[in-house]
Amino acid sequence: MKKIKQYLQEINWKQNVHILVLCAAVLSIVLYHITDRALEDVNLTSSVKQFQEILFFLQGLGIIVLGIYLSRSLNKWFYFKFSVQVIIYLLVSYGVYITRQLNNEKFQMWNFSKNQFWEWHALPILGWIFLVAVLYKYLLEASSMSSVEAETNKLVSPSNWVVHFILPILIFSDSKLSLTIMQNITGLLDDSQVDRYVVLFLPNLIIAMVGSILLSFMFFKAIELLRQNKASVSLSIITSFVMALVINYYLQLGVQDDSALLDKFIFEGATLYQILFFVVFYLLVYVLINRYVLSTLLLISFSTIIAVANYLKESMRSEPLLITDFVWIQDTNLILSFVDKQYFVYLLGMIVLPIILYVVLRKRVLVNPIFGKKRYRVLVFAALVTLVVSVFAVFKTEENAKVIPGIPVVSKLNNWQDIEWFGFSVNARYKSVAYVWTKQLTKKVMEKPDGYSQEAIDQIAQKYTDVAEKINRNRTENISNQTVIYILSESLANPAYVDGVSISQEVLPNIQLLKQDTTSGLMISDGYGGGTANMEFQSLTGLPFFNYSPSVSVLYTEVVPKMKVFPSISDHFASENRLVLHPSGANNYSRKNIYKRLGFERLIFASDTNETFKNQEKVGVSMSDEAVYENILDNIDPSKNQFFSVITMQNHAPWSVGNPVEVTASGQDFTAEENDKLTEYSRLLTYTDQATQKFIEALSNVDKNITVVFYGDHLPGFYPTKVFENNPDSKFETDYFIWSNHNTKKLDQFPLVRSNDLTAELLQHTDSKVSPYYALLTFLLNQATIGNVDSDISIIQAQADLRMLQYDISLGKGYIQKNKDFFVIGDK
Repeated sequence: MKKIKQYLQEINWKQNVHILVLCAAVLSIVLYHITDRALEDVNLTSSVKQFQEILFFLQGLGIIVLGIYLSRSLNKWFYFKFSVQVIIYLLVSYGVYITRQLNNEKFQMWNFSKNQFWEWHALPILGWIFLVAVLYKYLLEASSMSSVEAETNKLVSPSNWVVHFILPILIFSDSKLSLTIMQNITGLLDDSQVDRYVVLFLPNLIIAMVGSILLSFMFFKAIELLRQNKASVSLSIITSFVMALVINYYLQLGVQDDSALLDKFIFEGATLYQILFFVVFYLLVYVLINRYVLSTLLLISFSTIIAVANYLKESMRSEPLLITDFVWIQDTNLILSFVDKQYFVYLLGMIVLPIILYVVLRKRVLVNPIFGKKRYRVLVFAALVTLVVSVFAVFKTEENAKVIPGIPVVSKLNNWQDIEWFGFSVNARYKSVAYVWTKQLTKKVMEKPDGYSQEAIDQIAQKYTDVAEKINRNRTENISNQTVIYILSESLANPAYVDGVSISQEVLPNIQLLKQDTTSGLMISDGYGGGTANMEFQSLTGLPFFNYSPSVSVLYTEVVPKMKVFPSISDHFASENRLVLHPSGANNYSRKNIYKRLGFERLIFASDTNETFKNQEKVGVSMSDEAVYENILDNIDPSKNQFFSVITMQNHAPWSVGNPVEVTASGQDFTAEENDKLTEYSRLLTYTDQATQKFIEALSNVDKNITVVFYGDHLPGFYPTKVFENNPDSKFETDYFIWSNHNTKKLDQFPLVRSNDLTAELLQHTDSKVSPYYALLTFLLNQATIGNVDSDISIIQAQADLRMLQYDISLGKGYIQKNKDFFVIGDK
């Protein structure tokens, strides 16, 4: 009690009263200004007119009050600080505006007048305030109002305070910001909902106003302490804001595209959300490290690296940097193998330079702790963590793609339009990269289907047990009585399918001929320039990627660890006869653990496994497809029924090969760099084509029934977006075929499938019996293949059945495990 009393006595109540008066004066000014602009095109009712008149009176009172306080601050120091504040605000405002116009191809950065760089809208208000200040000062000097003057002088350091209350007026008079505010509040006033307008808008306005005042105060406080070579909380906060503004620009630049979505170049709240996201993150680092120089150098390095990584990933895969990508930090060598070597130099520089600077500066510049007292440090840390947890909790409680309304910034950004189905890149472009990260961290992997229960799963099990019995009556084979080879051909997609591309010769002639004589077609990929692991997951399990949340990036790392049941076509082969071959690291996407969980006893990778490739000959920068095929042939045992899961790497980025020189390619309006990549990639495909033909011929001579499921996982990521404008589907179409050395059967009814359809198609191609699970997939393959979508209730129900089953084994209770024969192939 004594401590509380002492604390209360230490408070400068008179100063705080002055501050509250100033806040009220500024609030009355900005509230009238915003409301008056919002009412320009509104038919005023009597209640709204009365409300406007009251605000007009309060504005006048606010101008007088602020002018009186300002009269004691009219000196050179005030004018200097005022000028600095205006200049910095104009630069920051324009910088943010540029960021918001990155997707506007018509935007001209240097057209300052057209882009309203010079924000003069605050001048009339400021003019009245300065006029009152000058008149009041003149009256004081011209009269004997000494008592009034003495009372006014009781304001503590007026020149150090009043200037901070100018910033909210600058901000809320900004025409670029006002337009956004108008769109949000005009409807309330148009419907004469004055009380709702006050309740919903006023608290947000007060928060923003107080925040801007504090920001102005901290800026000048930081400068003052910086001159004294002192680190401070104020300096850390201002630095966080500056770095957040910069990283916001470069992250959005990395995902830009010259087009609007829903008539907007970026959604409302996106820019502010991302800036605040990084401000909080940076402040957490400052609090934890408590040293300004070290924290700043680390944050600059980190921010630069993620900005470059975001740009590179978007340019290569049409996907922004995601939270799940940070696991690649542990495998730097693999990352560098995918990008130009010059980036290695930049990365090294971003590591070495900060270390050198820290060694030079750590004992000379801003050496004192940011927080002198531990309790303040703990308090700030707790406040920041609480804020983060609260925001994440808001996103966690999302229902039907909507979060709780009324949350500043968050509710408007998330709830205005649900565009998750557009994918990560579009969401990052129009809702910000930070928003996508937040959704990844908070979004459920899969929504719980309505009616999910043990009874519902039992009904599904019985239903498709009956379907399996009908299918199996007409099938004679069992897939486990032969050898099956799944080959995911990295980035294989015929460039001839892309509009505007010209190639000197056909690059996949052998594969095209092969497709004519066996089950084949085009496969829809779920990724562009990447997504290999997700395609692999779908082809093995039969579970479609689209049933999971759009916030899921990598199924192997985000979904598989939660799965109660992990079905795979490989389950129908003995563990000792299951082999995986992939000329990359076994730890990538946790594949080593994935395949062990799937019961593969033999893992053949380029690294991280006991068994590696015998022949590692390269074509370009990666192991050749021919070398991979030779390793498959070396491991085929005609006396055994084997399952091979194979992924090639030859056609993975970067693309670099000089031969065959006669193969050249170009695209309409492609850049020189894009044409070079297209040519190199096309040349690599010729090696795949020849090696695949040679491989198929070798398998034809093996005295063992063998079936190959061959498919390209996605297109390479170097094509410019414009080539897909007339045929957007071509961005996701790759080649596939299913071939057997003992069966020339050709199924023509599947010209367009997804990777999760391949196993059901394999069983149909080989006339193999199905389990109840594969009966479900077979029904969907035959009745609802891409291009043959029907509104038949049975198809809709089957899709719902698969979705519920997928939830049960992915996130649910695993009820299906009680139906032990559901995944078993046999005469059921």
